[in-house]
Amino acid sequence: VAIGRPVWNTQTHVLDRYLRPVPPGVPGELYLGGVQLARGYLNRPGLTAERFVAHENGRLYRTGDLVRWREDGVLEYLGRTDDQVKIRGFRVELGEIETALTTLPGVTSAAVVARPEQQQLVGYVVGDVRDARRALAKSLPEHMVPSVIVELDALPLTQSGKLDRKALPEPTVTVTDAEPSTEWEHALARLFADLLELDRVGVHDDFFALGGHSLLATKLVGRVRAELGIELAIGTVFDAPTVARLAAVLDDGAHKRPALTPMPRPRRIPLSFAQQRLWFLYRLEGATPTYNVSLAVRIDGPLDVEALQAALSDVVGRHEVLRTVYPEFEGRPYQQVLDRTPALRFGGTPEEAARRAFELDREPPFEARLLDGQVLSLLTHHIATDGWSGERLLADLSTAYAARMHGRRPDWSPLPVQYADYALWQRDLLGNDADPESLSAIQLAYWREQLAELPEELRLPADRPRPAVPSFEGDAVRFRLSSETRAALATLARDTGSTVFMTVQAALAALLDQLGAGPDIPLGTPVAGRTDDALDGLVGFFVNTLVLRTDVSGDPTFRQLVERVRRTDLDAFAHQDLPFERLVEAVNPGRAMGRHPLFQVMLAYQQAPAAPAPFGAASLREEHVDFYAARMDLSCHLFEGVDGIDGWLVYSKDLFDRSMMDDLVGRFVRLVESMAGAPDRPLSVTTVLTDAERAVTFPAHPVPPTTLTELIEAQVARTPEVTAVVFEGESLTYAELDARASALASQLAAAGVGPDRIVGIRQDRSLDLVISLVAVLKAGGAYLPLDPSYPAERLDLMIEDARPMVVLPCALDGEADVRKPTPDNAAYVIYTSGSTGRPKGVVITHRAIVNRLLWMQHEYQLTQQDVVLQKTPSSFDVSVWEFFWPLITGAKLVLARPGGHKDPDYLAGLMGQVTTVHFVPSMLRAYGDRPLPKRVITSGEALSADIARPGMHNLYGPTEAAVDVTHWTVTDEVAIGRPVWNTQTHVLDRYLRPVPPGVPGELYLGGVQLARGYLDRPGLTAERFVAGPDGERLYRTGDLVRRHNGVLHYLGRTDDQVKIRGFRVELGE
Repeated sequence: VAIGRPVWNTQTHVLDRYLRPVPPGVPGELYLGGVQLARGYLNRPGLTAERFVAHENGRLYRTGDLVRWREDGVLEYLGRTDDQVKIRGFRVELGEIETALTTLPGVTSAAVVARPEQQQLVGYVVGDVRDARRALAKSLPEHMVPSVIVELDALPLTQSGKLDRKALPEPTVTVTDAEPSTEWEHALARLFADLLELDRVGVHDDFFALGGHSLLATKLVGRVRAELGIELAIGTVFDAPTVARLAAVLDDGAHKRPALTPMPRPRRIPLSFAQQRLWFLYRLEGATPTYNVSLAVRIDGPLDVEALQAALSDVVGRHEVLRTVYPEFEGRPYQQVLDRTPALRFGGTPEEAARRAFELDREPPFEARLLDGQVLSLLTHHIATDGWSGERLLADLSTAYAARMHGRRPDWSPLPVQYADYALWQRDLLGNDADPESLSAIQLAYWREQLAELPEELRLPADRPRPAVPSFEGDAVRFRLSSETRAALATLARDTGSTVFMTVQAALAALLDQLGAGPDIPLGTPVAGRTDDALDGLVGFFVNTLVLRTDVSGDPTFRQLVERVRRTDLDAFAHQDLPFERLVEAVNPGRAMGRHPLFQVMLAYQQAPAAPAPFGAASLREEHVDFYAARMDLSCHLFEGVDGIDGWLVYSKDLFDRSMMDDLVGRFVRLVESMAGAPDRPLSVTTVLTDAERAVTFPAHPVPPTTLTELIEAQVARTPEVTAVVFEGESLTYAELDARASALASQLAAAGVGPDRIVGIRQDRSLDLVISLVAVLKAGGAYLPLDPSYPAERLDLMIEDARPMVVLPCALDGEADVRKPTPDNAAYVIYTSGSTGRPKGVVITHRAIVNRLLWMQHEYQLTQQDVVLQKTPSSFDVSVWEFFWPLITGAKLVLARPGGHKDPDYLAGLMGQVTTVHFVPSMLRAYGDRPLPKRVITSGEALSADIARPGMHNLYGPTEAAVDVTHWTVTDEVAIGRPVWNTQTHVLDRYLRPVPPGVPGELYLGGVQLARGYLDRPGLTAERFVAGPDGERLYRTGDLVRRHNGVLHYLGRTDDQVKIRGFRVELGE
């Protein structure tokens, strides 16, 4: 819809999200400028600041309208920016679809809404909807065609005449009464209804007319394969979109999955896809025990060793995979089945046996060892077995042993196929990725869409950084969910049509979210992979790994989260044929040797194993093997029994300490019990904290109700003749400084300066600068540093924004009595970078900076013998303590020459005169190994371990909290430490819940050092200074930290703000 050209004296800017102009034809948001802009919203400063923004082209109004320029200079209206949605991974502009709908014959007006839960669009039209979807498909891509189009007499409007989207009715799907009659129709009708979330469908109802789309069609193909054993091409669903027509396709029988039978074997048998990955890792890492699968059983009763040896030969002879080696030819591995069977070995411990490394290209991947005469270790490389094979191996061994005890061979039925047959069948079944109708291509399409924009790494609260090369050393923590908890989970599973596994998966995702992993949680889970009956009795590596992506966003209840998990899992299980190895190749995530691809946490859930069969005259019981290979960060193994769920958590010792894992398991058990008992509570009201962790307090410290001015004057009275400040060979005593500052203060008072009045100081570092600073405070005012080295344009912007009464130096006449400030009056205003392109002035009170300076004196104890170097530009808040800490303690202040703070050699020449100096870490690095005084304080940037020296004092804090709020004396650890006096440091998640120790969260600050806010920026003040969980005022720093043993560690930013040479920089500005 064309909306034309601008009227007189009005600027129309079409900008992207970075406020950059977009080219003609490209959609962007419309911003307006010029004389017609409103002053703002009456008594709504926050909303005014949000909608009227600063820009290089002046003050602009952000309309929220999506438009584009035509080539002829005319604007076209496309819709609202808040109408831009994501559907099935595609970014969709609803306005563009609405425009397309209104161009259809017979349609007078239209609206489109998104239903993200169903991943579908719903269209509403006034007019004729017949064939609307088919007509739209000719001009729009499939993902932009609404799944349902509803005909209305009129679109609902608000009182102002705008479309009322909230009043649009829920689409009602009309279902025919034609009931299914055949077995195929009943099965398909059930699948249609389940995927479309309908109670029932008729056999003549169109899948797409009922709300289906391409992703749901892909899921339907997977469900048909998984539940009916039928292979369908995705195109078949589009060609036969009703239950009746699709059932007729199934009736011809041509789509039955090919059965697994013995295959003609080539000379060199290829490996299965799963085996290929393990073989590649073997060639990369060499022979290691990392991928060993150990099974140890204690034989209680008499043992016939000769019969055992013969039985082992029988079992290895029965299962070719246990006597297969994997050499290579022209760089490609192949299977070579040997005739010989390994001999039974003797001696050692279960742990020693489990650490044996197999040379896969020259020796069979299986070893049996008898330990201490009664413990049998069956060790198999993962390339020849999986978790489901152990039970089959023991069953066959028991059968063979019983036969050999009686002097005969086992009389078992021959296996229908061997593993080599499976490897060949798997390749035929999957087909070629290049064929869009192949099973491989269909399932790849599903997984590519399902895993789009998957987090590259799941952030977990680790004790150590991830090593470049993992050791795979692991350990395990055991735990138990009670029978009552299991019963509650089973009830929830029954109510939601899910499984206990799905409820536990939801709980684990909720836990990881609370531990800082974020709301998008990918978990790996093993599936048996035995998709043909012929595989049931076979030993081998059939297991496949699925990536189950759990969305914890939006604060669902536990019940709602389980329902989300159910939908995701059913679709994933329906697409389980694609080998994980092929998926990794196709998705091609960011790879790193130290990180498992696509997911870093595994969840495995099984029924508790049945008791082993009798072993001749003896019995077997599983022996614990204390060897855990950590193939990923965390692996949670659960076994469900009638009296509860037993579990163990295997963890990487590269990343985690045992104490951290003990805590994690405890939190998991508490969280599962809490959510299972109250599944309808939102996740935001659940917590994994212990009572002690919730009761954390920050002790208060008494500070006198005084001002910075009074502290300086008190020091003048104590040491009037002591040298206060030195600059380039000139100096002032405390009395001289006070006299000159008092005279200037009297002149400032005559000019109207008093409490909460701002005075700009545009002076280079000098004695006069110090006199001006003290004078402004003595006059009761707040000083605004205006660094002369700043560009004139930026200084002018600061002056325009702050509107100081006076800018020093300037000519002043007259004298007047000064008006003393109170602790709650402003002491100074310092400007920081602003994300909107406009710097913002931070207003700090006397009470705040007095707390900061008195804490610093208590902590570091300056004396009259100390000398502090002042080298930080006055526009940076570190300068505040550099100027005033010595002046309230009787120490000497030495001023570096203007620009001297950038010259390491010049600074080194001053170090012999001073005892205390501050460095931004990047400047400390540039300073190198030149001499340093006894007291070095760092802040302004993250201090890295390579430049930190024991005894340095590392401080942290934003300008909005009176310079620094935490402190740490460097030892062998670098941190930002513990809070200063009367300061609260809260580490919170996105729901403003405290996070557990060790878990990353955003740092919120409370206490007396908080700034009053941003000067004349009530909207921004309200955005950054927020109400905490208990109603207290907190500053949201945007810094990501974690607390360990009461000590804070800085991790990074939650936004686009960075620190450059100690200065806070908004990239948006």
